[in-house]
Amino acid sequence: MVGAGRLHHAAARHGRAPGGRWRTTMRSPEGKHHTVSGIYRTLEPPRRVVFTWGWDDDAGSRGHETEVTVTFEPVTGGTRMVLLQQGFADADSRGRHEHGWGSSFVCLEAAATGKPQPGATNQRC
Repeated sequence: MVGAGRLHHAAARHGRAPGGRWRTTMRSPEGKHHTVSGIYRTLEPPRRVVFTWGWDDDAGSRGHETEVTVTFEPVTGGTRMVLLQQGFADADSRGRHEHGWGSSFVCLEAAATGKPQPGATNQRC
């Protein structure tokens, strides 16, 4: 489950090295498919991953591309994960991604801890 508790992964393909391509298709409850893809720029296990991110439109053409950096840092009792996505076309796109990532992280935390998260009452994980 990703993106505001509404999208489910339908298919995925991932490269395993810098320059490798990745592609994920998600399905909404209404059955519409949403495909996002990119290229891994940096893979530094277990510390950092950098990749591009671009949604396909209904005709299958790739839209505006952003860059995502995810870092992992050991902390007492676990790992801190920080995600930075930059290079948005506009504030509206940034806001939609902020909402999608935020709700995905609520689900990730619920899965990691086995506990429902505050404020997630209307969210399916």
